[in-house]
Amino acid sequence: MNKTKLIRTLNTLTPEEWSSFRKYLLMYTRKGSDNFDFFEFLHIRKDRLSSMVDADIIRERHFAQLTSKGFSNMMSRIFNWLEEWLSIHEFKKQAYQQELMLVKAYNKRGLYKLADRTAKKTEDSITKKPSLGINKNKAIADLYHIQYYSENPIKQFNGGEILSKLSDHYTASVQEYVSTYVLELINFSRIKNIDLSSQILLANELKQLIPATDLSEKMNQLQHIIENDDSDSLVDLFKNLKASKFDLSDMTHTLITYYLISHSLRLWIKGKLTSLKTIGEIFEYAIDSEVLLQNGKIDHNKFVNIVDTLGKIKPYNWVKRFIEKYNGLVNTDDLEGSKNLVLALLAFKTGRYDEIHERLITTSFKDFGLELRRNCLISVALYKDQNIDLVLLNSKLSNIKRQLRRKKIKVSQKFYQSHYNFIDCIDRLSKSKYNGDNVDLSQYQNLIYRTWLQEEISKKK
Repeated sequence: MNKTKLIRTLNTLTPEEWSSFRKYLLMYTRKGSDNFDFFEFLHIRKDRLSSMVDADIIRERHFAQLTSKGFSNMMSRIFNWLEEWLSIHEFKKQAYQQELMLVKAYNKRGLYKLADRTAKKTEDSITKKPSLGINKNKAIADLYHIQYYSENPIKQFNGGEILSKLSDHYTASVQEYVSTYVLELINFSRIKNIDLSSQILLANELKQLIPATDLSEKMNQLQHIIENDDSDSLVDLFKNLKASKFDLSDMTHTLITYYLISHSLRLWIKGKLTSLKTIGEIFEYAIDSEVLLQNGKIDHNKFVNIVDTLGKIKPYNWVKRFIEKYNGLVNTDDLEGSKNLVLALLAFKTGRYDEIHERLITTSFKDFGLELRRNCLISVALYKDQNIDLVLLNSKLSNIKRQLRRKKIKVSQKFYQSHYNFIDCIDRLSKSKYNGDNVDLSQYQNLIYRTWLQEEISKKK
């Protein structure tokens, strides 16, 4: 259907969201209408939306009573309703926002007792929640802001107290947000090699002017880990994470978990984190707490990358158990194929080359990245076969290069070069026995599995 915005958006809905949007749609239209019939047509085919044919063909076959213009208008109308529902749906998921808007609505309508009662109930709910989260102080500040800047007579009696609490919670919120943003500034400047030193300096100076909160102190601890490669502090912060000190639905919980993943690996590479148990536990926690999941599923490529990483660090049997435990959460229609791919990848990481081919021979993937990964692993298996068949290997390598060239404009230059160069290295290594070619990896700027290739080159010497 030419991947219209309606189809692209509907394709992201969960079964529960389809049901919710269906109810919302019935506020605007009725069963039996063209609008609703088209929605039901798409709903029935929700698992095949990404491969649906052109809109004109669907109109001709199923909605011939509509003109092309009328059909297009109907899709636009349904999309407008979908956008309305989506904004409301996402708003309702935001912590405390419904309660805040309710207080505001009551005040605007002069229902001050209801506003005060809702405000008190909301504040009690927030303050009694023991877990840390960046939304808590901000929500209380917003609550007092709504109460103070309204016609509610409560400020005539308690205006000083309300304004004082508004100021205190607002400055606490600023401290927490600044402590969070400075982490991103430091990290982004390192990754992208961008000078953000003036922003970092200003943020650090601002933090010194405002009293710290429990949450900002944890963010400062994370900043210390990033700037000083402190492995003991990293382990301590992870213990706090596991002890449910943070609100699982809060962005800071997600942010800290991602930072612990990246910096535990950074410290391991530098030899400053010797506890491999910690790294494995962080990855398990990130999945169990759904940080790495979206709608209860983990992206297929992400899962492959995780196994790729863990295969370098953890023992074979540990990673195999990890795969058995979490493969069922992979967002794919082919769980067996997913399992075979990551087990083949693990076999590659641990030198069990004979297992690769038997795992992947009957497996294939629609996703180009996954299929490319599969073909690269098969080429490794063919290369490492003691009875190497150069004709078969060369044919495989040529096919992979051809596939890459077809996708060259659709993938990043780094992705293209790193995979193309890997295949080129396999090709050169397989022929070096006969032509004396000395493969020098320094000539390849972008290259996957560089360490493994270097080991193979060393074996040739």
